[in-house]
Amino acid sequence: MVSRSARFLPIVLLLLSLIVPATVTAAEAPTADSLASADAATTWVRTQIRDDGGIAGFGDASDPSATADAIVALAAAGIHPATVTSSSGADPVSFLADAQADITDPGVLGKVAMAFAATGHPLPTDLVTRITDSADATTAIYGQSFYGHLTAVLGLSAAGQEVPSAAIDAITAAQAEDGSWGFTGDPSAPGDSNTTALAIQALAAVGAGDDAIAAGLAYLATVRDANGAVGYDAASVASGGDANSTALAIQAVTAAGEDPASWEGGDLITALAGFQNDSGAFQFQPAMPDDSMLATVQAIPALLGEPLPIRPIAAPYAAAAAEATETLPTCDFVAETQHNICEPFRAYWNAHGGPDAFGRPLTEMHYEGDLLVQYFERARFEWHSELAGTEWQILLGLLGAETIQAEAIDAGPIEASSATDCNFITETQHNICGEMLAFWQSHGGVPILGFPLTEANEVCNDDGCGTVQVFERARITQSDDGFVLDDLGIQAVERALAR
Repeated sequence: MVSRSARFLPIVLLLLSLIVPATVTAAEAPTADSLASADAATTWVRTQIRDDGGIAGFGDASDPSATADAIVALAAAGIHPATVTSSSGADPVSFLADAQADITDPGVLGKVAMAFAATGHPLPTDLVTRITDSADATTAIYGQSFYGHLTAVLGLSAAGQEVPSAAIDAITAAQAEDGSWGFTGDPSAPGDSNTTALAIQALAAVGAGDDAIAAGLAYLATVRDANGAVGYDAASVASGGDANSTALAIQAVTAAGEDPASWEGGDLITALAGFQNDSGAFQFQPAMPDDSMLATVQAIPALLGEPLPIRPIAAPYAAAAAEATETLPTCDFVAETQHNICEPFRAYWNAHGGPDAFGRPLTEMHYEGDLLVQYFERARFEWHSELAGTEWQILLGLLGAETIQAEAIDAGPIEASSATDCNFITETQHNICGEMLAFWQSHGGVPILGFPLTEANEVCNDDGCGTVQVFERARITQSDDGFVLDDLGIQAVERALAR
């Protein structure tokens, strides 16, 4: 029989060769303290999902802009936001997908684009057009706000769109002599750290403005308080820095390729951690000590070394998901196949046998229609939103059934066996017998392997003979070397890429 190890490497190399891997700048790995801080913050955010799946901003109602920020934060933390649900089963991604149609501000649309790109959610067909059509014919600025122009540029970059040179030039033209940028984009007006940090990230994202970035960083170094935290501007820093400004500065420093933990004026990461409350949430500053959603979702990607636009946790389709990638800070990275396993699939994979049961990942998480999936050598994990909150929210794909269909195997029902060591499964009208039955029961039974779709049959090829039985979610082969779960995931990826 053909062994898994014999087939695995050539097929994976074929899959990886189909796509030119995207170039991604490596970030400094977050420290254990940063990971713990981000985990506590993320745990708090998960408790704040409203009944409609959204996140509240400054008021009590769910706000698309705040929800987009929360989606980016959750994705940066290695948790797919579509799987973080309210008590009613609603999730932030679905909320934003519904709300985006009514958004007219190109800056907020840029946030939406970053959120969808981070989660692999397909962008609405007109989203990019709605941003680009907002450009002023004279200034090339998207919309009425310079700050919104920066988030629009970041959104276009996240969506893989080429940003026009005029839109980039509008950023460098708005820089003041002291290296700062201001909210209005007027270079003669005082600048602020928030707009400056966002401008640095926008320029870094499009690969432009090295001198402007350096000048912007020099300005940020001048607005730090005695604890190393960053204040909003030169006037406010005397009363102390704040979490939002410090987090944005961290992202700007990271985007520029520098280490925020050893940056001018001291460790920015430690300064940011000083704003974290016992709840796990972040306060804006000691003068406003309450838990702040906006400060918390700003802090999470900064702690994890993820500038805007963050690296996606999932891909929009199978071919993109099959590209080799690099490790995400809070996911399990499998070097042999160059793929991450992130939440919620990571917990399921580890809890139910890991590589021995399912093999190694062949793709990143991605969407197949409305279904969030990930392929492993021997399984396809599926997130079923309609079952959120139940033990069935993650199911294994019916790869055995799909193999029967693809190979046109005759799997008609038969009568129950009279053998004493057989179980007859009435749901599919097939038997499981002897050692095959014992293996099936000890390796997950119905939840993991599914019901039998064929009887156990002897199959021979150039490598020898073995007993093969197909189940809904797997195919089991018994040979002289023992039992193996066949690599149906590899075949399923091939079929997905061919579609």
